[in-house]
Amino acid sequence: MKGLVDLPAEGGRSMLMDSAAWGVIIPPGAIEVNLQRPDRLAATAVSRTPAGTDVVLVDSGPASTWRCRRYAARAGLHIRRSYLAFPSVRQALYVVEDDWCSVAWFWARYLTVPPGRSRLQVPLTLVLWTVRAPFLQRLLASVVGQRVILGRRR
Repeated sequence: MKGLVDLPAEGGRSMLMDSAAWGVIIPPGAIEVNLQRPDRLAATAVSRTPAGTDVVLVDSGPASTWRCRRYAARAGLHIRRSYLAFPSVRQALYVVEDDWCSVAWFWARYLTVPPGRSRLQVPLTLVLWTVRAPFLQRLLASVVGQRVILGRRR
């Protein structure tokens, strides 16, 4: 992706560089930090960038929200936006802003039981109905989401 700068990582490659879809969301010249493979060089480089530099944090799995927020606080970043990518950051079919209303809308519109008759239709419908509870939506989004956070250096 044009304009995205990936900090050098040992044997690493940018998770977003090749995706034209992320180019719509990520500002040109942003620095990408992949928190899935922590790198002291990246942390040092981000903390030395001038104020106003755009930084993109990429993480996935359980506690990604906590890791991203902790990294942002340590690096002196102001979090501007947070996104969830489904099914993954590299192959995002859906990018949803990590906001309760957006996540609830996504769950209601795209998590459905396939049409047709099936033995699992009733149990799946009950599971989806349960999962649409606001508390569970927040919990699941924090656990299963592949997270991309846009921040700006203070």
